[in-house]
Amino acid sequence: MPQAEKRGLCTDVPARVAPRGAHAWPQRGGGARAFNPLTERLRRIGVDEAALAGLDAGIVEVRSIAVGGQIVREGKATARLHILLEGWACRYTRVARGRQTLAFLLPGDICDLDTLHAALLEYGVAAITPCKVAVLRSDDVRRAAAAHPSVAAALLGFAFEDQAALVRRAASLGRRSARGRLAHLICELHERTIAAGIDAEGSYLLPATQDDMADILGLTNVHVSRTLKALRDEGLIRLDTRCVTILDLAALAHIADFTPAAPSNMPEVR
Repeated sequence: MPQAEKRGLCTDVPARVAPRGAHAWPQRGGGARAFNPLTERLRRIGVDEAALAGLDAGIVEVRSIAVGGQIVREGKATARLHILLEGWACRYTRVARGRQTLAFLLPGDICDLDTLHAALLEYGVAAITPCKVAVLRSDDVRRAAAAHPSVAAALLGFAFEDQAALVRRAASLGRRSARGRLAHLICELHERTIAAGIDAEGSYLLPATQDDMADILGLTNVHVSRTLKALRDEGLIRLDTRCVTILDLAALAHIADFTPAAPSNMPEVR
């Protein structure tokens, strides 16, 4: 296997691009400390160190999940919240004709935010790549939110972001062409990988298979393959080993009718 594949990234992208000042979740049992990209997201929106320490106290374990493994099971909600530390995962639901992918999850994403309020989860979460997941007690997260308004505001903001992503996905499935859907997804993932600190000058890992892409885009595998080739042939993207490099972001965004996600208008609360 080429060295680039072992790292999971294309040759010119570092194996992990970690934002400075990143907090680490201590693994129970004396294991190595696992990088936690969620904490950097929380810091950027004004969550203070005392609040972060309160969340840290709620950790139960850091789990390693193999490709295809279940991180969250569809159905009855548990008393645990799962944070994706490393790797990519997908949120999905099962219907009569099979499984439907709803969203890709990146490092720093909360897999099952609904657990804080819902008794039943309408989706499950599965690993697309090998993943590390922090498991927290839901009650401790609720207590941290009650004690620190900045935590409550951040969690509400994350819920709004998930809702906005579902709206954009529904619009793509209903009104965009195959070319527009794929271009929109590439732009969206570019924006999200930058936020997660895993984009390197327009290049990012895309570990999802063409089957995964076809599922989330509502297309056939063959259609995804042809559309990717067309975008590449037009000089808009470059495809290396499981890696996408955007060569003309403006043109790609025009094809996708892509508008960057609006910043939160909630006041900073401490």
